[in-house]
Amino acid sequence: MDIHYFRDIPSTSSDELASRKKANIAENLGAQADADPRNINSHALLGSLGSHDLSAMRDVLGMPEKCVVATRSNDGDASWWWTALFQYKGFYAHYEVSQYPGEQIGL
Repeated sequence: MDIHYFRDIPSTSSDELASRKKANIAENLGAQADADPRNINSHALLGSLGSHDLSAMRDVLGMPEKCVVATRSNDGDASWWWTALFQYKGFYAHYEVSQYPGEQIGL
């Protein structure tokens, strides 16, 4: 599959977006932003597509009783992924979201 990335965005807009992302991460993660190099990628992954996934799960399945376990990748910049197991009344649901550099986010 060929992915086309548009290049018609002015560099000033890209710079502003980068600045806003940095400010957002500092506001939300505070001192933890730099504590682990995975924190910034994790925040970006869960804050973008991940938030929509979890919202859709809540709309379709309802609120889970609890999150049994959640973990994220530990392989540096090679890939970024999260996996979680949610307990609902009478069943469990497994959630996973991943992104590998140069590829689209997968569910």
